[in-house]
Formats: sequence, C-alpha cells, structure tokens
Amino acid sequence: MTVAEDLDRTSTPGGLIGLLRRHAQPAIAGTIVCGAVIAASGGKGLSVGALAVAVLATSLVYWIAHIYTDTLAVVATRHQSLRAATRQAASHTWFLAAISLIPLVVLVLSGLLGAQTQTAAYAALLATTLLLAGFGAMAGRQGGLGTVGLICAAMGGAGLGLLLIAVKAIV
Repeated sequence: MTVAEDLDRTSTPGGLIGLLRRHAQPAIAGTIVCGAVIAASGGKGLSVGALAVAVLATSLVYWIAHIYTDTLAVVATRHQSLRAATRQAASHTWFLAAISLIPLVVLVLSGLLGAQTQTAAYAALLATTLLLAGFGAMAGRQGGLGTVGLICAAMGGAGLGLLLIAVKAIV
C-alpha cells in the first residue's frame, strides 16, 4: 500500500500517527538520509547553518524522489492523471518528510544554544538513534511482534543510529 492509498485514512482519529505506523519505511529511510548527511558532513569545517542547509537540501531531494515513486505507483495502478497523482502523493507524504527532519531540528536548536558544529551533529545523531529505535518499535508493534520482537526491532533501529554515530566518529 502506498502513502497515496491512505487518502481517506488521514482524516480519521489518530490519522497521522496511523499513517506513520502504516508507512514507517519512508520515515525511517528519510531519518537515515538526514542522519547520514549529518554524520558525513558534521565537523568538516561547516557551520551549523551550512550543515542544516545541506541536510534540508538532501532531505528535499529524498522527499521529491518519494513523491515521484508514489506518483508512478498511483498512475500505474489507478490510471489517474500525472498531475492528480503528484498532488495526492505530495499532500500525503509531507508528514513523513517532516518527521524525518527531527534530527535537523535538534541540530539547529543545539547550534542556537551555542554548541559547536561537531557537538550539535552528535546531539542530532543521538536524536536520530532514538527516533530510529522508536520507529522500529512502532513498526514491530504494528506487525504484531511480541516483546522480544519489539525489543529486537527497536534495537535494530538503534543499531542503525549507532552506525551513523560511528561514521561520524570516523569521518
């Protein structure tokens, strides 16, 4: 099921959380993209502002790519016009794009509070790790996993975040 197929579901109670639960993959991937840019670029002589622009630009490209793939899926399966499918995909993926920018918010807030770029980057990567663990647990719960499965799903997400922190430490 594509995000676009959830057109009517987002207006139901808990619709946005339900959307995230049903489509954790794009939110997880977007968060990883955001974290990867921070890990690869944070501390490379960039200011917090320049790093934030790099993260935002990369995340925008990721979101556009997601709109593109959802649009093609809708056109292929529902035979809607390209314009209608694009509008539908954009209106139903903004939340997933926005939720994946939480590490960017942490980066910018850390910078505003006086943190140097490297420290702000690590704070953002810690937020990335916690977010990925939460997404993993949420997806596991949606999939009906038991306690051990939920813990494993959360640890998998946290492990991805820790890999990003390791990249940051190496680069």
